[in-house]
Amino acid sequence: MSLTFTRRDALRWASSASMATTFLPMSGRNALWAHPAGNRLLTRPLGRTGREVTTFGLAGGNKVMWDLPGDEGVEIVVKAVRMGLTFLETANNYQLSQRNYHKAFRILNLIPGEPGYDQSLRGRLFLATKTGLRSAVIRDGSKPVGRSAGGGATCVDDLMRSLTQFFGDGKGYIPEGAYIDLMQIHSLTHESEVDVIYEGLENPGDKSRPRIGAIAGLADFRDGTNLTGLNPGHKRYIRHLGITGHENPTVHMAAIRRDSRNHLDTLLVAINPNDRHYFCHQTNSVPVAAAKGMGIIGMKIFADGVMYGLERKFAGTPGQSVLSVGKPGKVSYEDFLQYSLSGLHGTDTNFFQRTASGLIPPGSVTVERAPAGGVVKVSWSTAYAAGDPIDRYEIYRREDRIATIPFAPQTTDLPFSLSDNAVPAGSSGGLYYT
Repeated sequence: MSLTFTRRDALRWASSASMATTFLPMSGRNALWAHPAGNRLLTRPLGRTGREVTTFGLAGGNKVMWDLPGDEGVEIVVKAVRMGLTFLETANNYQLSQRNYHKAFRILNLIPGEPGYDQSLRGRLFLATKTGLRSAVIRDGSKPVGRSAGGGATCVDDLMRSLTQFFGDGKGYIPEGAYIDLMQIHSLTHESEVDVIYEGLENPGDKSRPRIGAIAGLADFRDGTNLTGLNPGHKRYIRHLGITGHENPTVHMAAIRRDSRNHLDTLLVAINPNDRHYFCHQTNSVPVAAAKGMGIIGMKIFADGVMYGLERKFAGTPGQSVLSVGKPGKVSYEDFLQYSLSGLHGTDTNFFQRTASGLIPPGSVTVERAPAGGVVKVSWSTAYAAGDPIDRYEIYRREDRIATIPFAPQTTDLPFSLSDNAVPAGSSGGLYYT
């Protein structure tokens, strides 16, 4: 996990995190049950959440989500917490992961209402999961948008599944006092999905609507409200909301711009040295999220294991994993944490991202002239960066550059604009702007 706002910050913070960590001896099965390491792990603020979390954390995929001999998923969670990691993350679509977290939480006395419940430790942990479903209400009988490994139809089904699997009996019981720190909408990829998650947000109680989106539904369980009618008990099961995605920064940027009420507190995207060779998150979606004060969480720092020899596809079957961090003759894991050595493994690794598109010019360009002539207003929406960040916009009237504007992230759906107050009275061939 990398909580970053700039590439330079990422180098500094990831380096500090790796140096501040004391790793425990790894000999023998019982090593995974060791007591806490002597040194505290480095922490950083997670955007506007108000929470400090360790600068790297434990993800719930791969070995944590299976139960094969040697996986030791439960022990991995226990060790991570006892070593001081406070950011714990998984997803409803990660097979057995939430159940394995539950087994670890029992060992760590993190089940509310049970004897010895360690409320102080629970308060220090930041537990995140995800839903792959895009709607909170479906009244028209149509198929759900998205996917849930638990067979649910809505994000609220996934929320209840997470709570009962983390803290309850896995069958629906949720103990009093159970909550999730961060519920994320999993793997936003298509612009049409952004429309779905925001459906009904302006009037979530309108029962004539065939669908209500995930944000309105999850916000009820964050705020203890019942605007959607889904939370009659006024439960506060969630502390924060976020979005995630591997592939398409334009969709994440669209979702963030649409978020006029600042419902979204975090963005989880792929960040590693080869990001800049694909449709780059670090120069597109990350600056927009940072400008909104969101916490930024990096994943795939080893390209889902491809950096160390794994096949170029998601690890979706038991045993499909890299058993050691590092490989002879390859870049060390510390260097990937610092991601300053981008080309030494080759660049054909990030199968989960869109291919590079180069610098994409601004969209939705419009030119409006006042009825009486004179001032011309030029408007445009964001350009998309390649591997290097965008520095500025240059505006031309015919062949003349009339303005240079420093780049800033577009954080709302309102376009950028420029008023051209020096328009000539007439021009053969007309006026045009670039």
